[in-house]
Amino acid sequence: MVNLNDLRLPPHHLEAEKGTLSCALLDNEVMYLYESLTLQPNDFYQKEHKLIFEALQALWGERKTIDVVTLSNQLTKGDNLEVVGGMDYLYEIASFSITPSIASEYGKIVKEKSVLRNILATCQQITGDVYEEQEVPSILERIEKRIFDLTQVNLADSLRHIKDVLSQRVEAYMEIVDHPERLEERKVNSNYIELDAILGGFKP
Repeated sequence: MVNLNDLRLPPHHLEAEKGTLSCALLDNEVMYLYESLTLQPNDFYQKEHKLIFEALQALWGERKTIDVVTLSNQLTKGDNLEVVGGMDYLYEIASFSITPSIASEYGKIVKEKSVLRNILATCQQITGDVYEEQEVPSILERIEKRIFDLTQVNLADSLRHIKDVLSQRVEAYMEIVDHPERLEERKVNSNYIELDAILGGFKP
């Protein structure tokens, strides 16, 4: 007999999913952040949230304003508005977050839960291969590929504020101004005179 305690749902966090969607409605620019996290519709566990994020991506890709009205219109095009719960659910999502500043944390949680589900699915596939007693080299080859695919995930927020980037560039420039000889020391010439004149040499 199956124990009810053994029936566990795959890893997910519905509140983080709601928060992720809500932040995009509060501030469209957080879609840049979601791109840096490589967040995709399939990273969302709940079907309604997948469809909503898919619609958000479509609007963002066309550089249209994202709000409840445009989102509902986009969902209607695919006959998905009622599927996700209609306007009532969109307004619920829109009011879930009070600030977009937490978007990064919400997005990372959604991505991490998605990775955990993928790990679980991979383990189940490997287990299935083993029970079918397939050829060992073939199993190992597939394990290697599946593990490699799992590791190709970016869980870091790679976006940096322009102020920090400019500050770093200014510091590097001032070092060159104060010590021009260091720039010359770091140059690697190709010995093609005209090429070196155009490029100013290569970096090490």
